[in-house]
Amino acid sequence: STLRILVVYDEQAVREVLTDSLVEDGHTVVTAASGPECLARLADGAKVDVVLTDLGMPEMTGWDVARAVRARHPGLPVGLITGWAVALDISEEERRAVDFILAKPYTTEALRSVLAGIQPRR
Repeated sequence: STLRILVVYDEQAVREVLTDSLVEDGHTVVTAASGPECLARLADGAKVDVVLTDLGMPEMTGWDVARAVRARHPGLPVGLITGWAVALDISEEERRAVDFILAKPYTTEALRSVLAGIQPRR
């Protein structure tokens, strides 16, 4: 099923590659270059099915974004993109803050697989 995805990534090149890949798969993508921009988009009424955020960003980390989305938009799934080492060292509390973790370098198949488990919110 096609989803509306909010991609939060501070590195423009990576954000664009990820966006292109998602759009090629038929999804609709809204982007934000930071945590605050992500929250502003949601506050402005952006209708999305899932938030996909990078972990290492200035201002707000991916964890901060996940917690803020959880608090303000309960039920909106959040996925975290991070390196393998970090993915292995995640506490239970942190794990509960997100719906899925995608460890870099991830494959297109891995991304498709986690997104396949998300239901569009109507």
